[in-house]
Amino acid sequence: MPSVTCARSTGLTSQQVRESRLYVSYLNSLEADWQLLGFHVTWAAARVENKGTEYEHKDIILMFAEIEVRDADRRIIKSGSWLRGETVEILPILIDPDGNYHTAFVSQARVPVGCTVKSTPAGMVDGNSKTVTVFKELEEELGRPVVWSEPVWLNEPITGSSDPLFVSPGGSSEAASYCFMTTEVSFEELDGFRGNTAGNLSEGEQTTTSIAPLDELPGRLSYYGVRDCKTLQLILMYTYYRYMRGALE
Repeated sequence: MPSVTCARSTGLTSQQVRESRLYVSYLNSLEADWQLLGFHVTWAAARVENKGTEYEHKDIILMFAEIEVRDADRRIIKSGSWLRGETVEILPILIDPDGNYHTAFVSQARVPVGCTVKSTPAGMVDGNSKTVTVFKELEEELGRPVVWSEPVWLNEPITGSSDPLFVSPGGSSEAASYCFMTTEVSFEELDGFRGNTAGNLSEGEQTTTSIAPLDELPGRLSYYGVRDCKTLQLILMYTYYRYMRGALE
């Protein structure tokens, strides 16, 4: 059994780490001929929900660990790693009565980069299925009652595999699954998205929605202030998906 330890400052026990989804997921991700030797958590964050006057702590959602493994070539490798888990990246497509396609962006304060970032809706897969997570995130981040189609997943048509794509495998375990969804809206409903404020306030999240013409996005991302790499990947994957099906030349 690998050694699992925690810095005292984390407030965690080794047992709590072993039982966390992030640790279990990391173990399951190891190739059959890889062996985990040591796992030392130096920092961790748990999901916290505000329950009025109390806070309820959920599972660990982010941790930094010093990890030691033996790989397939019997080399012992040590690395500091951010463990974050899987996310879903969602392209919401709004079709107006004239048949024009639009998409919704959300602006949200992002502490790690010290600014507000505009991106398509996204969220972490925390114990739910990817599809359940998609509907949950759209409801939270867009804050409008909408009947969406089922998500169309883009990973497999583009890469040949339904596995999520690693975002930054040199330092993080985060992996993303990309999809798009459609809905038909009236002009009044479309206008209702503009400047709409939503988000999961119990987690300190606040988002503001913007609307943009879908077909103009690949060449005009900077115009809309999009700096999120996964949003760029999602739009380009959707564009290529349409091209493969003859919808674009």
